[in-house]
Amino acid sequence: MTPDVEATLAALRNWSPRFAHESDLQLAVAERFTQAGISFEREVALSAIDRIDFLVGDIGVEVKIKGAENAIMRQLMRYAQSTRICALVVVTTRWTLKLPETLHGKPVRRLLLEGNAL
Repeated sequence: MTPDVEATLAALRNWSPRFAHESDLQLAVAERFTQAGISFEREVALSAIDRIDFLVGDIGVEVKIKGAENAIMRQLMRYAQSTRICALVVVTTRWTLKLPETLHGKPVRRLLLEGNAL
């Protein structure tokens, strides 16, 4: 059974991970999914140039702690074009990051973490 978006988000809510770099936060997300019993794949190639951080069933999960908003949007647009993705979840510590409700007809959700950068 493919987890739904809400189950994916629930595994990461009410959590304050500690991290120094985005790669540390990705490891913490993987650990959190494992603890919640959610199956996932890491660093999944969606095209020759695109690699999403996590694939939870057909839900793409991308971790973002920095980067220009327009560059993030271009990246998410490409991800949303993939036939392997039915929805996108962006896990971020950037409270200013604004995302549309959908991209290419696929739902997009932002999960704002109250992370503790080291």
